[in-house]
Amino acid sequence: MTFVAPKPCFPCPAFQKGRCKRADCSKLHERKHQPGRDVRGPGRDSGETALEPFSHLRVCVHGRIEHKGVGNAAERLIFRTLSTGGIEWSDKLEKADIVISSRVPFKGMRACKPGCTLNHFPGSFILSHKDKLSALLSPLPDLNLSGRIERTPRSSPHVRYAASRFPTSFRIPEEELQARLACENDGQSVWIIKPSRAGQGGGIRLMRGWDSALVKAQEKPSVVSRYITNPLLIEGKKLDLRVYVLVTSFDNDGIYMYEQGLVRFASQDYNLGDLTNLQAHLTNNAVNKAS
Repeated sequence: MTFVAPKPCFPCPAFQKGRCKRADCSKLHERKHQPGRDVRGPGRDSGETALEPFSHLRVCVHGRIEHKGVGNAAERLIFRTLSTGGIEWSDKLEKADIVISSRVPFKGMRACKPGCTLNHFPGSFILSHKDKLSALLSPLPDLNLSGRIERTPRSSPHVRYAASRFPTSFRIPEEELQARLACENDGQSVWIIKPSRAGQGGGIRLMRGWDSALVKAQEKPSVVSRYITNPLLIEGKKLDLRVYVLVTSFDNDGIYMYEQGLVRFASQDYNLGDLTNLQAHLTNNAVNKAS
């Protein structure tokens, strides 16, 4: 019988209990000390795998890789898939050719050998934390005697360019006093408050002026930003554009933009008179799927 390599993401539960003896079983027969390697495959007596194009590479999983809803199944899937290709595993950063991690600390990067490939740039998580991104693009405001908010510009021209297009924002609770002053100075202005690390539109609220009760009830940390009240509309509805970019290096030739993108629409017409109707103000799928 010709051996057909099974899908690495489906281990055989019967074999794990010592009961499956079927040579034609379509699930993976793996031992605990050899994850991802099927014991029925070619080269099983010599310890070699059927696929060996990357047998010289060593991979280290740093920390835990978990995904909401599936736990550590994502880590197990990566483990089995790469092992089936002949890649070896190492528990030491300094011996790995590839490091896979949900967050690579700077001290961990210093332990990697030259030429090691990381799946994350150290510190890139700042871009997905709204409070940290706000601190990067809009430094701590200074409150002068006239009550006017002034911000010190950053030295980097790239950051200054991005900051010039970034709405006035304040981190809560660190900048709550400054945020309240800015909101009260213009009581008719509209502000949006977002939890720093939530997703899918969770916890987002809009307010006109300063709403102490809303801010107090908001998850911390969070960010208060001036709301863009004149957005681009198509047939009366808000939209956003998602453009996917792969960054392999911070050099000029290390950035690639995917030609196709994604457009998401709010499900209801934009209405600045109703700030409680999030389906008119947000484009998140989780917010609009029930509309």
